[in-house]
Amino acid sequence: MSEKFMKIIEILKKEKISNASVFTHQNADPDSIACAIGLKDLLIHFIPSLTVDLFASTISTLSKNMLTIRNELFHARLLNKRLEAIFLCDTNNLMQIGEFDFEEGIIEQIPLFIIDHHSFHEFTQKARVSIIKQLSSSSEIISQFYLDLDAPLTADLATILLVGILFDSRRFRYISESTFKIVQFLIENGGNYEETLSTLHQPMKIPEKIARIKGARRLKFFKINNHIFTISYVSSYESSLARALISLGADFALTIAVQPDKEIRMSMRCTNDFAKQNNVNLGDMANKITSMFPGSGGGHSTAAGINLLKTNKLPNETEELLELFSNIIMEEIKQS
Repeated sequence: MSEKFMKIIEILKKEKISNASVFTHQNADPDSIACAIGLKDLLIHFIPSLTVDLFASTISTLSKNMLTIRNELFHARLLNKRLEAIFLCDTNNLMQIGEFDFEEGIIEQIPLFIIDHHSFHEFTQKARVSIIKQLSSSSEIISQFYLDLDAPLTADLATILLVGILFDSRRFRYISESTFKIVQFLIENGGNYEETLSTLHQPMKIPEKIARIKGARRLKFFKINNHIFTISYVSSYESSLARALISLGADFALTIAVQPDKEIRMSMRCTNDFAKQNNVNLGDMANKITSMFPGSGGGHSTAAGINLLKTNKLPNETEELLELFSNIIMEEIKQS
């Protein structure tokens, strides 16, 4: 991986890039924010003259908590300057970064680089260099660069990267072989584990509690081959509801959030055992669904999200949407 990163540095130097723009996905979570900040410091270490701007159309509440560790500015709109190089962090699909008013054909005109740990997406082929590794998090990928390249790492950045890893690994529920080695490296470089836990602690607010309860009331479930499938819908907090359904005992959960005149959001979750026994990767499934309907999606083997545009292809009624996508998903699982 580190060899590929140094290839990026070579390209930036050779093409005399003076400004790099780092984008992450909308509603940026702690892993994506940590990855972007870590990448910024690393780029400047190898090219001190480089200016690096960070972009996120929206940022999650937990990420805002994390930014109290180190105040970094993330722009929600493009700046009044020419784009010279684009980096995508924690996403491999330009559609997932939200609404940025790019010039037509800009991706073909300037270098594009991708650093991500999600399932492969066809957009990745547009990148000059893509570093996609199935690790616990994108923060772990960036941390590995610091370790391999012996790059200086400040204590606040080590803590931020630690937050990213803990968040996306669900506190080490989903790990790779290198995760604990990287965590030890970050702690040895000043990463504050207690501060990390405090940053990730967020009491559930009343609207989220109500959404979970409403979703539970609307729940439909069925059993196939000793697996419990659940489907439900809410107006928001669909990913929280999906996680709750897995905690209740479901092996697979599909939840949908529909708001008037807006996109359709879907969340999928499954257990590790379900994914292994059925050879299922929900991130791949999300990409396949977005190849059938306009929108963007992606994720991991056991967790994925999809944002779809409302079109004539899709029914207006939420119950019909649930039936449509549960049928598509069941067919995909049968073919796995």
